[in-house]
Amino acid sequence: MTGDYRAHSDNLKEIQDNFTKVSKNVGELENELMEINEKLTGIERRIDDTGKQFSDNTPLQNIKKSITTVKNDIKTIDIRIGVVSNTLLQLKLKERSKAIEDGKAMEILDNEYEIEM
Repeated sequence: MTGDYRAHSDNLKEIQDNFTKVSKNVGELENELMEINEKLTGIERRIDDTGKQFSDNTPLQNIKKSITTVKNDIKTIDIRIGVVSNTLLQLKLKERSKAIEDGKAMEILDNEYEIEM
């Protein structure tokens, strides 16, 4: 019986040693798994952020708005140029008719009133 007790005791000690080694190994693997999960979470966040940046079309919308604003400004400036050209033409015509009424010889007006079209 003493022999059986010693054999069982040695077997139990061997099993407990193996259990301790395996428990340590499991603990180390769990720590490694936690680190890998943290890295994975960080990488997923970066991928999500990158995807959001690619799908963000706010800069494109701002460019389109700016182009529309510039086109409207050009139209406004064209209208102003037309008004100024018309005003100069009217002034030129008034000066010519006044010169004709006064009986003066019709002279070509200064080039400052000439309109290029």
